[in-house]
Amino acid sequence: MGTVSRIIVTGGPGSGKTSLIEVLASGNFDVCPEVSRKLIREEKQKPDGILPWTDMRGFAQRCLELMVNDWERVGGCSGKVFYDRGIPDIIAYLKLNNIEPHAELLEVIAQKRYHPVVFWCPPWQEIYRNDPERPQRFREAQALGKELKKAYEKYQYRVVVMPKVPVLQRADFILEHLDHHPLYYM
Repeated sequence: MGTVSRIIVTGGPGSGKTSLIEVLASGNFDVCPEVSRKLIREEKQKPDGILPWTDMRGFAQRCLELMVNDWERVGGCSGKVFYDRGIPDIIAYLKLNNIEPHAELLEVIAQKRYHPVVFWCPPWQEIYRNDPERPQRFREAQALGKELKKAYEKYQYRVVVMPKVPVLQRADFILEHLDHHPLYYM
């Protein structure tokens, strides 16, 4: 068993990160899909489901639990594992909802570190689309995107801004960046 490098792709809703993760998965890389989308689909099926627009604090706690599970689960992998969002994303969502992060979240962020380089997909109006799990307007997606970037910088990650190019070129950009810069394994 080798060393795992947990690499985050983040960005506001509709910035192209999930499509990028899908391309990386098709290239035989291990990936961790976005936890919040799956959780929203599951919670919408329940009469009293915990959803971000009705209970952000509860939803964030549930996302944290699932993201920690994903982080721990890939400990047995080796090589590069790409994440569609990381634990520090929760900070940005809470901030936009004027909720202070609790001590457990801050402790987890300090302990469960990812690769020091985070790939941030900036807001991109030309590709932005609403869907049942993404009800935000583009302006809200922009605000969240900016908070995500700030959150990763606050926790000492180096944020690399993804170019607004077709998804295959974005995947190549990430792989070339990782190949030409030293990997720091956590």
